[in-house]
Amino acid sequence: MERRDFVKFLGVTVAGTAIGVGVTPALSKSGYKLLRPPGAIDEKEFLGACIKCGLCVQICPVNCIKLADIDEGLSYQTPYIDARTNACDFSCKGVQCVLVCPTYALEHELAETPEKVRMGLAKVIPDRCLAVKGEKLKEKSKHKWDEWKYKWKVNPDSYIKDVCELCFDKCPIGPSAITMEERKDKKTGRTYQIPVVQQGCTGCGVCEMVCPVEPPAIVIIPGEKWGEKNG
Repeated sequence: MERRDFVKFLGVTVAGTAIGVGVTPALSKSGYKLLRPPGAIDEKEFLGACIKCGLCVQICPVNCIKLADIDEGLSYQTPYIDARTNACDFSCKGVQCVLVCPTYALEHELAETPEKVRMGLAKVIPDRCLAVKGEKLKEKSKHKWDEWKYKWKVNPDSYIKDVCELCFDKCPIGPSAITMEERKDKKTGRTYQIPVVQQGCTGCGVCEMVCPVEPPAIVIIPGEKWGEKNG
């Protein structure tokens, strides 16, 4: 039996057993509830392959990987990332979480370089976006600025801009993942800037982490791929 077939068989077996005892995972429309680390295989296979060893959590240099609580059903003690609190910025370069995974729940072929990673897809919520509203980016925010100011070592003066474009500025992938584009309001004739998610989006969550409004104007949809609702 091929390794991938074995993982799939194991995942189905574990899931079936859990459902039989009344424990079912609550998944999103894309089949994912949690944002998985880089290189995660298909969610159903992942739940069977992950042995909850926590090695990916221990080796992550930015401490962005957490283990799910018991209220997450089948995902209990499996690794996930809370992008709003601490996103994956690919600063480790070698994708260390993938390299230490002993069961191939995280596959190196899916995460050889940051550009190849597909954890999910960013979604812009225009009604919340400062750029769309035409509001200036101010130094003070409802979000926890100090946590990522220290991490990113950014000059605080750079926060104060006429147009907020932090999601674009801080994206570790660049224009292939997100761009700022000019649009015109058909009713008022007002022109404005809006972040536009591109095909190269990895779903790393940095854009969600640095968004200065609460709730964020850009969020990651776990497991969603380009072309399903975009492109």
